[in-house]
Formats: sequence, structure tokens, C-alpha cells
Amino acid sequence: MATRFGNYAIPTILEFCEGQVVVRSIVGTSPNTCPLQPGDIVTMIDGVDINEIIADRIQYFAVPNENKIRDVLPYLPICTNRMPSVTVLRDGALFSCTVRTVIWMHYEFFPRPLFESVISSHTLLDGNIGLINPSQLSADRVHAVMEEFSGTSGLIIDLRQYPNQIMYPMAEYLLDEIKQFATLTRPFLTIPGSYFSESTYYAGPGIQYPEVRTNPYFYDKPVVLLMNQHSQSHCEYTIMCLRTGPNVTVIGSNSIGADGNVASLQLPCGTRFIFTSLGVYTPEGGQTQRIGLSPNIYVEPTIEGIRDGRDELMEAAISFLLAAQ
Repeated sequence: MATRFGNYAIPTILEFCEGQVVVRSIVGTSPNTCPLQPGDIVTMIDGVDINEIIADRIQYFAVPNENKIRDVLPYLPICTNRMPSVTVLRDGALFSCTVRTVIWMHYEFFPRPLFESVISSHTLLDGNIGLINPSQLSADRVHAVMEEFSGTSGLIIDLRQYPNQIMYPMAEYLLDEIKQFATLTRPFLTIPGSYFSESTYYAGPGIQYPEVRTNPYFYDKPVVLLMNQHSQSHCEYTIMCLRTGPNVTVIGSNSIGADGNVASLQLPCGTRFIFTSLGVYTPEGGQTQRIGLSPNIYVEPTIEGIRDGRDELMEAAISFLLAAQ
């Protein structure tokens, strides 16, 4: 894919914010040597309008809908020019500069900001608030973490990260009773194009992994799940499960809307087509795929917040829990 657009990349992580393509961070080079800054609104790359670049490259990606261009963003900085010109809007004025690129193969593996760089499974925040990083927490550690956090005043689970298999163990603590959280459909293979309801799925105390809860309790303080467009697949399924807890509030923006199993089809020339063959619905039969899950409290990052290096969703979660104390 990179060679189609070029072999170089402008060393930035881009975010779609307030309807604009915004520089989230500088990667792979010293920020002092790159003229771009977090919060810059990208308008042109090498004389081509950024919207034209999006329209050209989005055709190569399976996006849930036209408003969800997350998977296209990493490919916007790719270019054929070793020193491309970039025009940005900064503090209300246009600013053009030449940027030294990095090799695409290096750019591809730079860590993304905020969530992919976390290293601890859990942290105690100010205000006696527990923070759980699902990407770093394993199922067999859920009990130990929840025991450690049993005296906290609130809990944040950052599901902008892709979780390990913590859904059922965590539901043992956050749900006060067994509840249905999803219905799945699968294709009826003898009648192509038709589907049938496979089954309903439940979670709650004692339903799975009872051995994890050697000293079980119901966590009765407020819980916030953080969610945004980076929440995908099993992450969305985990949110569907845990949000059924009576004290759980989801804060953020709509998830990407790409859930279900992974099926594949081998195409000519070595290309493999990946898709889901399952339909994932709410217990009421509501659609989740292509549109995503909706939060209880809608919060999105702002260009000003990106410029200041703030995590505004985390700030909103902390404020919510402090107000509830």
C-alpha cells in the first residue's frame, strides 16, 4: 500500500478533530527539527488539498461509513517527495514549510499517542480513582487489581485501548446480576444471503470465571468506560458487556462500528480479503456494525486540547467521578 502512495512519510500522527485533519504528535524525529506542531490543521501536502488526498486514498479502505476515516489517516502523510511542502492553519493563519520525511517502513511502527504507549495495567489517580489499562491487563490479574481497587471512590476503564480477555472476569465485579448484552447472527449456509439468530450472550456474577473471584464483591462505586473511534471489534464487544452494569457510564464518542469474528477469503495475487461473517446486535436488536456504539456522555478532543497535549476524554472522566463523590 505504501508504494502506491510513495515510500516516504511526513513524521506526524494525524487525528480527525472538529472536522479537520490535525497534527496530533511528531514522531520519529526531534520535535525541534520538524516545523510542524501539535494542533496544526493540515490543509495541503505538496500543493494538493488534503480533502483531495482523502478522497483519493479512501477508495482503498473498507470504512464503516464516510464519516469514519480513522484507517485512512496513517496513509495521508505518505508521499513520493523526500522533502514535501506542507501547508497548515496555525493560530488562524496559513503557514507553509518544507518537512524532512522518514522512510515509510519506519513510520509504520511508531507508537501511537495516548493509549498504545501505556505500560502499566492499572494506576491510582488523584481523587482515589482507579485507572485500568485493558491492553496491559490479563484475565488472571483482574481479581488482584479489583481487590487493590476495592477501596477506591471510582474507576476508569480506558477502552480506547484494545483489551485482553478481561470482559467476563470484569463483569463479575461490575454487574450486580446476570444480564444479556448482545445477540449474534450468522449466515445460513444452505440459503446464501440469509442469516439466522445464533444466540444471545450474557454476563454477570458467577456466569464465567468464578475462580477469578476468590473473594467476590460487587463494585458499587461509579465506573466510567472511555470510548472513541479507536474502539473496535472485541473492544466494542467488551463495552457492550460492561456498560450493562448499574453504575457504569460510557464517556467519549462513537466507536468505529467494526465488530464480529474474522473471516478471510484468499484473492488472486496473494491478496487476502478479511471480513466478518457475524452480525452483532444489542439485546433489543439495535445495529452496532457500521454505525458504532454511542456513549452516554459525548466528549471529543478539541484542536486546542491537542495543541496543549491534553487528554480531554480522560479529563472528562475524572471530573465526572470527582463530582459523583
